[in-house]
Amino acid sequence: MTDFVVYDETSGEELRSGTADTPEIANVQDAGDPGVAVLLATSQPGHYVDLSSPLIPTYAPRPTLPAIPATATAPWSYTPPAGATVTLTNEAGISGTFDDAEPITLTDTGVYRIRIDPPFPTMPVDAEITLA
Repeated sequence: MTDFVVYDETSGEELRSGTADTPEIANVQDAGDPGVAVLLATSQPGHYVDLSSPLIPTYAPRPTLPAIPATATAPWSYTPPAGATVTLTNEAGISGTFDDAEPITLTDTGVYRIRIDPPFPTMPVDAEITLA
């Protein structure tokens, strides 16, 4: 049996995966799908096909953002990556969403939920921080 991953040739995003009887059968799993390709690999959560070397794509963990601490002292700042969408919610449930976010600076004490959706392949972050 041969494990395979079908991925987007532009981004490396995994579209689907499966198991075939032979490598030859696995390699035709993208037949008729323009813009996709097959990599012989076992699908794993949080992975993608790294296309940085076009001759030898590899199956790798998706990059992660720096961790948001559970607690910090106000004022607290964080700089999301370019192209990220940030949703910030305070303890009263008031939220705002910012595209292509600039640095975030929280000056008031309290509990905040921060959701950062960066461009693929970087993993999103959903965290809660308590500022004292």
